[in-house]
Parts: sequence; C-alpha cells; structure tokens
Amino acid sequence: MASFEPLGAENGETGTTCLVVTAGIGLVDTLDRVRAELESGWRVQVVATPLAGRWLEAGGLSATIEELTGAAPESVFRNPWDSKKEAMANRCLASPVTLNTLTKWASGHPDNLALSMLTEATWSRGIPVTAQITLNGAYKGHPAGDPAIEVLREAGVIIEPYVAGPAMKEVLAATYQQNQLPRNLREG
Repeated sequence: MASFEPLGAENGETGTTCLVVTAGIGLVDTLDRVRAELESGWRVQVVATPLAGRWLEAGGLSATIEELTGAAPESVFRNPWDSKKEAMANRCLASPVTLNTLTKWASGHPDNLALSMLTEATWSRGIPVTAQITLNGAYKGHPAGDPAIEVLREAGVIIEPYVAGPAMKEVLAATYQQNQLPRNLREG
C-alpha cells in the first residue's frame, strides 16, 4: 500500500500527474509519491530541478522511476529542434518545494525545466497545482517565504505542508538521535 494519499484519490479521476521534485530532503520520498499516483491509476511524469535530478541519479532513484513510469526523470530543457515528448499533464504536484523554488516560481523566474513547468501550469494552462512546502529551520523565517506563498495561493495553487514519508523518516532517524527529531517526526 502507498505511503501517500494520491492527488484526487477521492473522485476517481485519472490522467497524468507531473511530479515536480526539488532538492529538499523530501526528495527521498519521491518513489513513494510515484507509486501512490500509479496505484491510483494515474500516469506520472517526473520533472526535477537540476540539483534534484543529480541527486535522483546519484541515489539510484532515476532508474527505478524509469522502470515504474516508462520514462526517466527530466531535469533539463529540450533542444529547440527536439520534438516535445508528450502533452502537459492534467495536474501537477510539486513536492518537496524549497524556499529557492518557492520564491523563483512566485516571482516569475523559471530558470530551469521544473520551474518552467510549474509557471506554465499555474499561469498559462490553468492546470491544478498542489505545492507541498518544506522549509527547514534555517529558511522557515525568511521574509520572502510568506509573500511567495500568498502569490501562489492567489494564483490558485493549493499550498500544503510537506508530510514526511517513511524514507525521509529513515534518513532523519539515521542522522539524528530520536529526541532531536522535530516533534511531528518522532515515533509514538
């Protein structure tokens, strides 16, 4: 059974979900998110920021994503002379969303494929977008965060907090002693 509730699971829709992955610690939960969408009948297109793409490759996740979805994660723009691979997805899930991605997306600076997909989905195509924000302590209080979230909300983006899945909890548990974990990630 999937660790995450897929988008739109309650209404039985199907189509293609564009899963936009950034270089936040939640990247380790990407496979669980892909599996949840696939198990609910959705196709999944994974698009990563450049750094997240390198991390997916280095961690061996790219090959598994390709095996599950039939396509490797994309993280670079296609050449102008290359044909498009497929039409835009029916919906987007951006998870995890870091402060860097959040502020660039809200201010209209799509300097990579992932941001371009989110910008196009939000302002040009009217495709439903859900953003799961993950800001650690060093970035949580940054003054650019709240205004960026408000801009995206006003554009119709559904803003949710990032919820750690099993893979992320394992990474954190291996990194920190149990009593040092944030309260929402502790056992019991």
